[in-house]
Amino acid sequence: MKRFKKRSSKNGSAASIADLPATVPPPGTEPAEKSQDTVAELAPLILGHAKQWDLAVDAVGRLGNLAVNNVPIKQEAADVPNLLATIAELAALATTEGLQRNACFCIWTLCESHAANSNAIANNPGALKKLVELTKDEKTWYLASGALCGVFYGDYKTGDRLIAAGVIDALAVLREQPSAKATAKLTATLTLAGLVGQQERGALASDATVLDELVSTLRATRLEERDAAGNPWPIDTVLHGIVNLTVCDKKKQGLFKAGLVSELLALLENADGHPLRVVRMALEGLYNMTFHAKCESELQVERFRHIARDLGLRSIQRSIDGIDFQLAIATGAPPPAKKKPPATRAQEPEPTGPTKHVMLSYQWDHQGTVKKIAEALKARGIAVWMDIYNMQGSTVDGMADAVENAACVLVCMSESYKASPNCRLEANYAHQRQVPFLPLMMETGYAPDGWLGLLLGTRLWYDFFTPSEFVTSLGKVEEAVRAIVGQAAVLPDAGSVSATSAPSAAADVASGNEGVGNTPRNPAFWSVADVAGWLEEAGLPKASQAATQHGVDGPAIIELGKLLVPGSASYAPTLDMVRVDFGIDRLGDALAFARLVRSI
Repeated sequence: MKRFKKRSSKNGSAASIADLPATVPPPGTEPAEKSQDTVAELAPLILGHAKQWDLAVDAVGRLGNLAVNNVPIKQEAADVPNLLATIAELAALATTEGLQRNACFCIWTLCESHAANSNAIANNPGALKKLVELTKDEKTWYLASGALCGVFYGDYKTGDRLIAAGVIDALAVLREQPSAKATAKLTATLTLAGLVGQQERGALASDATVLDELVSTLRATRLEERDAAGNPWPIDTVLHGIVNLTVCDKKKQGLFKAGLVSELLALLENADGHPLRVVRMALEGLYNMTFHAKCESELQVERFRHIARDLGLRSIQRSIDGIDFQLAIATGAPPPAKKKPPATRAQEPEPTGPTKHVMLSYQWDHQGTVKKIAEALKARGIAVWMDIYNMQGSTVDGMADAVENAACVLVCMSESYKASPNCRLEANYAHQRQVPFLPLMMETGYAPDGWLGLLLGTRLWYDFFTPSEFVTSLGKVEEAVRAIVGQAAVLPDAGSVSATSAPSAAADVASGNEGVGNTPRNPAFWSVADVAGWLEEAGLPKASQAATQHGVDGPAIIELGKLLVPGSASYAPTLDMVRVDFGIDRLGDALAFARLVRSI
């Protein structure tokens, strides 16, 4: 099995901020020069800028250098009250080129890979407005676009605030500037790919040159080389933008021609040199690409299966099984043989009522609402299949069984549903088997596009994003379900509830599914939000935030616990990875985290 570890950056030196050229390497990839500076010394100079302006300007630049690829320094800066707010204020007030460049550089290095610092800037409209303005000036557009890139890749949740500040239009204009250097354009492209890469239209919609450039940058990063402009890039930054682009069918063709499938396979074949989050992103990108008509010829099924066996981690098994299943569908081959559920999993009895159910296909962002729909339909006597109740063994096998035994599928549509390869696999398989479906809209303002728009066609959807419409929409769905399949197909015996739709309380306790609110007790069923809430309640807010950022769900936590067994060969390197990836600086907190993970 592969061991995933933190990749160390290549040695190098960053230029002094006072003399930064327009092609300074992106922060986060080049370690800063050894310096005697400390946050404790620089912070007072920055906070006292009104009295010592020149010293403050210099201190901001020196702090930016100090923070390059240095997580403890980023955290020390975050712990100084008002420091990030003051730097944001300086960015907004900057009138000289030197301070503008220094402030942009410092924001970039402090925010990159640090959510708290990223949010401190994103929550300052004046600073964002200034950064957007600076992207229009050729003297500052590289570092300003870099600062915006750092803010977004520090915490993806800042995206809405960046979009509201006009970042998309500003960076799209920058990319078209003939005089803009390649580094500035690539920085803008990576940020745009992260912000709007999943959109079928708009920025980056159909630019084959951009797709070639991004795949070339990924290749250079994978080989620990420099891009066409001579700069290194963090692989997770490049990969995140590319994975976003793989969601769109219109971009798959260009990415395929650019050689993305081969690059992702090469990365996975050498996965031990990368953190687990990078491997998960690469698998997600590959999963999305399997929905491109020509992907299976390049992917080579047996080659992929060999790589998958070598990876061998349960936390990424669903993506591996999903890719394998979709490849079978694409090639017209029978789906892979189903795996038997674990012997330790409590087996539910065979249903004594109907042989068909109504399947709920949804993305976990909307699990709370979908669970209410399931409970309400069960209360009306309709047998329901929902993964948190019925999943056994392999999740892909469970999905296949659910579709094959469905009288109807309720497709719970949202932007996150469209972006999820697992959801697409469910919808595709249901469509292939000609299972009728009803569209339920979970998100206000969302207009289905891409593959989901084609699936919807001219059908009218049911409103489940407006609380006051819930009961009315539910009644319409019940009526539509009965009209499609007939009562006998989905109704259990009078006065009973189908075993396939509603396990008893005793069965819930036996299987570990019973939980509080929308959170199942069994960690195998935990969503990313469940894991984040669990860590927050345990007094580990930074770890909670990191879990959300890196998409850590219940199966991943279970796998992590197996690697954090004291005395095992995996314990020390995994603990080191946890301290970096989960933002846990103190050893005592890291050990407490390890005990907590093992306890489940």
